[in-house]
Amino acid sequence: MQHYALAAQHRFKSPGAGSYVVALASAWSEGGGGAVGSRLVASVAGSQGSLEVLSLVGLRPECSIPAPHGKEAPADLAFLRGTPCIVSCGADGAVKLWDVRARGREPARMLREAGAAPKEDEQVTSVSVSSDDRLCAYALGSKIRVLDLTAGKELFVHEEAHSEPITCLRFHPSRAWELVSAGDDGLICALDAARCIEGGKAIEDDSGLRLVVNGGETTRLLSFIGEDSEVVAAISTTEVVQLWSLHEQRPGGFCGRFPNLRASPSLRVGESDGYIVDVLYDQASGRAHALGGSVSGALSLFHLNLEASEFAVSLPSGGHGGVVRSAAALGAAVGGGFATGGEDGKICLWGPAAGGSEGAARKRPGAAGGWRKSKKRAKGSG
Repeated sequence: MQHYALAAQHRFKSPGAGSYVVALASAWSEGGGGAVGSRLVASVAGSQGSLEVLSLVGLRPECSIPAPHGKEAPADLAFLRGTPCIVSCGADGAVKLWDVRARGREPARMLREAGAAPKEDEQVTSVSVSSDDRLCAYALGSKIRVLDLTAGKELFVHEEAHSEPITCLRFHPSRAWELVSAGDDGLICALDAARCIEGGKAIEDDSGLRLVVNGGETTRLLSFIGEDSEVVAAISTTEVVQLWSLHEQRPGGFCGRFPNLRASPSLRVGESDGYIVDVLYDQASGRAHALGGSVSGALSLFHLNLEASEFAVSLPSGGHGGVVRSAAALGAAVGGGFATGGEDGKICLWGPAAGGSEGAARKRPGAAGGWRKSKKRAKGSG
């Protein structure tokens, strides 16, 4: 099992109020340069919300954008891959595109204007950008709205996927046309954006929905695992992790359910169970891990496969001193590892510890327990 060490730490301070990190997003370029570079963006709450951009080299601050969505911190963030730009959304109903290079307080483009007094069903809860940087999708109540980022034009509004507010939506990491969403109605849906843009007969039979599964409870976070990101991991508001197949031969196939991770002894503090921060996937080893946290800020990783989960390792002390709200994988280009953000106002950068690699698993990508063959081994039905 790979062990991790605390590589860097940064703490935000807000005058008159405690700061805490609401959300994280990361971007990196394979060659270490490129247009995007290696950056982390954080949504930070405090006396007012802010967007904070940091270099992944020592978590050096690069840019701070105060009050991007008024007093509230941005609800969700997404980096573009080919240019150093961020899309953010918030409770004010606005969706904004920011150019990190400008280092200013005004967005490069307003993708959706803020409402004068936005109601709950007018708040934008989630935003995502396609892997080719062409499309931007955001959730407004139970509706999915998709824009052309280049032209700034709305391409379509989808109202058939969910009957209750959408809690999370994410474009597939490699299929730019596939958009996965989840909501309060317990449904997890995969939308074919290309067919929705075409409209007409292309969507008359299924409204452009590639799959719909009922997870039975509200999903608060989605992530992708597997060599080709053919499995979606859904984390519920009750800290249950469910896995579903996105593979074309088994769309919606049930791959696993892990309801007891939060009760692990490594996450318990007194009578308080822990929680699941995120599900992370390591391409090098082909392994998926649930990242769990305790109310005191201690973190543990749990190995997930199609049959079971098992405790893997606890992260060393010295990181967070409170609940950890978000995480972001950093990719092999910056040495692997991940970043975490918490209610203590800290961002921690976790990198592989020297001498603690998975060795055999990294030499054998198809090693037992990995996800290289997940699309063939998936069992059950959706």
